[in-house]
Amino acid sequence: MLYLLATRRSIRSHRAFSEEYDRAARQLSSEGYDVAPSPGARHYERLLTVGGVKTAPHGPTARVLERMFQRPVGDLLRPAADAAADDRGEAAELPSRHVLNESDLLMTARDAASHSGEAAALRLDDLTLDQLTDDLVALSRAYARTAPADVFHEARGLLQRAQVGLERTRFPEQHTRLYYAAAQASALLAAVSFGLGAMAPTVSFARSAAQYGRTIDNGPVQAYAYGVLAFAAFWSGRPGEAVRLTRTAQQFGGLGDTARRRLYAIEARAHGHLRPEEQAQRAIRGTTSRLSVACGTSCTTTSAGSSPSTTPAPP
Repeated sequence: MLYLLATRRSIRSHRAFSEEYDRAARQLSSEGYDVAPSPGARHYERLLTVGGVKTAPHGPTARVLERMFQRPVGDLLRPAADAAADDRGEAAELPSRHVLNESDLLMTARDAASHSGEAAALRLDDLTLDQLTDDLVALSRAYARTAPADVFHEARGLLQRAQVGLERTRFPEQHTRLYYAAAQASALLAAVSFGLGAMAPTVSFARSAAQYGRTIDNGPVQAYAYGVLAFAAFWSGRPGEAVRLTRTAQQFGGLGDTARRRLYAIEARAHGHLRPEEQAQRAIRGTTSRLSVACGTSCTTTSAGSSPSTTPAPP
């Protein structure tokens, strides 16, 4: 119903809707009511779709919508046919049933042009994403010779930049780059937290990295995050949990040799505490004579093939 009413009032585009919303909000505010800012473009598009939002807008937003359209917010989010039928006691007459004229076509064309213009504006400059990637690479390479506090502040800033970017773009390929950047920044924060002996933040940041990786179906970054979780479990006195987490990490696709050696090394160390000799030896055999190089101070995870990622591993 919200879509239908907004279309009839020629405020279907986000820009026109926001202007009308702001007028109603100012009026309500002058009357002493609490109001919320106009919904963002993506939230607005979800409001126009039946089932687009799981819960009704909270009070300050609902109050403005109800003033704009003189209907309860629950009715505005219902299917147009149902809401209109309740009003008239008969089947709703939707816009498609009346005879089209040139005015209808022009209005729809203008709405489409306005919406496409807003969509085009919601794309980040690729140079901005390139800079974010370069900053992550630089911080990762400088990790071993940078003070932990400096790494933390830099990585936190990079994570925030990725999160803000995700809110500002609606282009899938940019979402993929930004989620990967957020995963890398979270992994850096997990590594520095581990280095400082703060296990709770280590686990939280590693889980965030895994979630970001799952969102874009990136196996290596998920495996790295599970490796951090396994290391944290081991040093928290839970070697059995460390074994489970490393085996989960080993199942992700796209891992290079260095990543697998590192995971086998963590598993072997955990088995060493659990005392199952055969399983410990099997994990050790999963490594190679280059293990001391792969899992030393430059230890990294790898993507498909053998190229390393930019995220350092815990020591």
